[in-house]
Amino acid sequence: MLDTCLRFVESRIPEASVFLKERSVRDPDRAVGRRIAGEHSGSCEVLEGGLRFGVDFLYGTNTGLFLDARPLRAWVRNHSRDRRVLNLFSYTGAFGVAAASGGARSVTNVDIVPSAVERGRANFERNGLPSDSRTHMKAEVFDFLSRARKQEARWDLIVADPPPVPTAGRRRSRSRGKRGRGFDPSADLARLLQSCRELLASGGQLLACSALRGERRFEGQLPTTTEQGTPVKLRRGSDFPGPDEEGLRAWVLQA
Repeated sequence: MLDTCLRFVESRIPEASVFLKERSVRDPDRAVGRRIAGEHSGSCEVLEGGLRFGVDFLYGTNTGLFLDARPLRAWVRNHSRDRRVLNLFSYTGAFGVAAASGGARSVTNVDIVPSAVERGRANFERNGLPSDSRTHMKAEVFDFLSRARKQEARWDLIVADPPPVPTAGRRRSRSRGKRGRGFDPSADLARLLQSCRELLASGGQLLACSALRGERRFEGQLPTTTEQGTPVKLRRGSDFPGPDEEGLRAWVLQA
């Protein structure tokens, strides 16, 4: 299969570079990216709706920008003006960039991985967006939410996009759940969503995202109704076809 893909790419774009990232492998050296054709360095900048994001095809298991979340970033950009936005499991801060470029009053990106926080800061700089020590925060998400609750902090829009697989024992755990054992979507998702809803300002919105397979594991954790009505599902991009219960999905909950 790999040879077939390479031949196809070479027949269409002879000078193209191709990078391979293997998931679900035990060898950590195979989990990062490998260049298998061409001479590109693997690090570059991409444009999305006029916004700039850095991507790296060699570093880690992901590139730094999830393409299937493109419609969700557009939604955040269109719903952030004059709002306080909290971006949890922020990774490289793409949702935060979208919010800030959409005129957010303030943006707070939270992730436990230092390199992710730095890449988020770099993405803000690429787009000429102001930031300070409160914009990019290295923190365990549940610890952050606990402190925010005690301080009676509130946000008008919260984005929660946790990792779809348990993080315990992984070298680059993005957050830890209860008892520091790593974030387990099946066990911790409902708790995460409830904690987020408690921190929404009146009229605020929670954008809950998940790539967990099967509606029971994600949609089954969402409340069927809120005081403002039923959750609203955001549609995926037409260039990411597939069953609705698979892949990244997102629902909007009202405070």
